[in-house]
Formats: sequence, C-alpha cells, structure tokens
Amino acid sequence: MTVNMDRALAFMEALQANHVTYSMTGSRTGADGTADCSGAVYTALCAGGAPVADTVLDTETMHGWLLTSGFVLLAENMRWPAQRGDVFIWGEHGKSAGAGGHTGIFITDHDIIHCNYSHNGVSVNNYGQYWNTANRPYYYAYRYSGS
Repeated sequence: MTVNMDRALAFMEALQANHVTYSMTGSRTGADGTADCSGAVYTALCAGGAPVADTVLDTETMHGWLLTSGFVLLAENMRWPAQRGDVFIWGEHGKSAGAGGHTGIFITDHDIIHCNYSHNGVSVNNYGQYWNTANRPYYYAYRYSGS
C-alpha cells in the first residue's frame, strides 16, 4: 500500500471546487454534497491509496488508523517543521469526539486545507492563524512515511 498525498490533496481541492458544505450529520465524505473535517480527510486519504476502514473515521479513531496506514506521529502538542501532506488532529485523544476535535492536511509548510464549520465547507487557511483563533487546541501531527 502506498498513499499518494498529492492525490489526497487533489481530492480535498475537488471537494472545495464542488462547494461541498459542512455537516456532521450527512455522508461526512462529500458523497451527498456535505462533509465534516474527519470524513473529508479520511476519504481524501483513501482516494490517495490509504486502506478503507469499516466506517467513516472521526478524530478519535483516526489516530490508530493513520499509524497502521504508514503514517508516523511527528509531534504531540509541540512545534514541528510542517510540510505538504502532514495531517493534523486537534483535540486531546479521548476528548476530541464530535465538535471537540478537528483535522486537516497541510498544503504548504504553513497553509492547510480542511472542511470546517466557520467557512461552511472546505477552505485553505494559515495554520497558525486558524489554530490561534481556535484557542490553541491540543494537537497531533502525522506524516506519511510509507512503512
């Protein structure tokens, strides 16, 4: 299995181009025109070649799935040199279900693409600014290593 992060990011960009709106109660993947953060990221990574899980993942179940899908944990609530393709998850593991968590993918070393409530869909934002606006939540950073 190989995960092509460029394909995953292209999927996120397609969700944005198709004006997918934010919803935690629809398909969560964009299939019905709605998505949430974790459903969009999970589906994008699957489009890039990550294994399909039994159900659409959330910010709680995504941690273990990323680790078994060739990603490594780079940082837990500490700075790291972000790069294109890094996946972030906000919210302390065990406390990030529902609106308690958030996730997205870096498109540069400082910009992210993510499906979010505040923009009612997929947007590109500066990570630091968005993190500050969200009151600096606890976070994790993962990077695909291929192993």
